[in-house]
Amino acid sequence: MKMNSCVKCGGKGKKTIERRLGIPSGDLGYQAVIECKSCERKVITWALCKSWANESIYKKWNGED
Repeated sequence: MKMNSCVKCGGKGKKTIERRLGIPSGDLGYQAVIECKSCERKVITWALCKSWANESIYKKWNGED
């Protein structure tokens, strides 16, 4: 999936995915974050599967979610 420009300022986003425990569930999963390099916009998502986290973060960043 393609990452669009920031809807707030038109800047580029930087994505990171880390393995984390979910809160409050305690399940081990993945937290995905995209932060704009030009402004303070930041989107975060969490999923049990890395591919789900990756797909959902792009949808959220692109405004499809």
